[in-house]
Amino acid sequence: MPADVAMERTVLMGSLAADGSISGKARRNFMSQEAFSFREAHSTQDNENYLKLFENELNKFRITLLLP
Repeated sequence: MPADVAMERTVLMGSLAADGSISGKARRNFMSQEAFSFREAHSTQDNENYLKLFENELNKFRITLLLP
């Protein structure tokens, strides 16, 4: 059992293509005060800037925002 309650969860779902490329989705969830602090810190950022920050946290993975 973990010593601390997790206040953040990141789920990555992806697939590996024959050419070695990876594609998929990432989802982040925050709980309690962590959620409030996140909204307060990032509410004025656009998607592109947020994704750059998120990429850095994921060890330099490149994330592309796909729009319908």
